[in-house]
Amino acid sequence: MKLMPILKELPDHRRKQGKQYDLAHILLFTLLAMLCGANSYRKVATFIKVRFCVLKQLCGISWKKAPGYTTIRKIYLGIKEEELEALFRSHAGKMATLPEGEVISIDGKSLRGSFDHEQDQVSMMMVSAFASADQIILGHIMLNEKEKESEIPAVQLLIKELNLSGKLFSMDALHCQKNAGSCV
Repeated sequence: MKLMPILKELPDHRRKQGKQYDLAHILLFTLLAMLCGANSYRKVATFIKVRFCVLKQLCGISWKKAPGYTTIRKIYLGIKEEELEALFRSHAGKMATLPEGEVISIDGKSLRGSFDHEQDQVSMMMVSAFASADQIILGHIMLNEKEKESEIPAVQLLIKELNLSGKLFSMDALHCQKNAGSCV
């Protein structure tokens, strides 16, 4: 399944004047940059700038110059995370076969570097569902560190949203509590 048509499905909330750079291509180039180790807007912009001629030729784009990191940042600030998550969940759902007896691994991880001591912001946490046979993330839910104790209801919500009832799960011992409730 090709990625570009899927990325083009994401609504672009920018005004017409702010669409010098195509959203789908910025998303694609960001994914490529991240696969090469980029972890900031500056590094994504550097990746695009260094490979601009090749990317331009391969993708058939007519941009006069590579976008700067502030442009990339502004584009990402306009993306609604719920829409992006829904897009990737839809894509993962189409790719996953979920055969009988497949193990769905669910785990929460704190995201490195997501805290901000100056703003008294605690780190973010992501709870993900991973289909082991298909080797694909089916979806995830974001929590902040203060909500860590709500990982149990977040996992239950994720299972419900992804329609994974009746599947075999692998989870942390945190989810083995007697009074944790269940939706599976």
